[in-house]
Amino acid sequence: MQIFEFRFNPDINSIFGTFCYYPKNELEEKKGTLLVVGMFKNKLLEDFELLKKLSLSIKEFFYQNPLLVPEKSLEETLKKTNYLLEEMVKKEKIPWLENLSLVIFVFKDFRLNLSKIGEFKIFLQRGQEIS
Repeated sequence: MQIFEFRFNPDINSIFGTFCYYPKNELEEKKGTLLVVGMFKNKLLEDFELLKKLSLSIKEFFYQNPLLVPEKSLEETLKKTNYLLEEMVKKEKIPWLENLSLVIFVFKDFRLNLSKIGEFKIFLQRGQEIS
């Protein structure tokens, strides 16, 4: 599978990261490919490391239980990620969460599941149609 990344009118005050995780074993193959795209507005130097840490946590949550189907695994991943973000905000007591945009894509057997928060816009193309 090829992943293409296009950025239109990128904000120079934002930091952007794309993290693609391919299954590494037979159990992970059942889950599919995981793609995490994140952006912070009003960037700070440590924001890319935070995006990287967040994407690795999402990967760990997603591939954690090999018995769950991809859809259910994504649902559980979202719950755990929300809890992680809540704890990070409580601990750091800084309002960076409002500057976060995040999309999680799961590709398995020509099926796409996704979840997004923030300012990202997602366009899907099939043939000559864009939705």
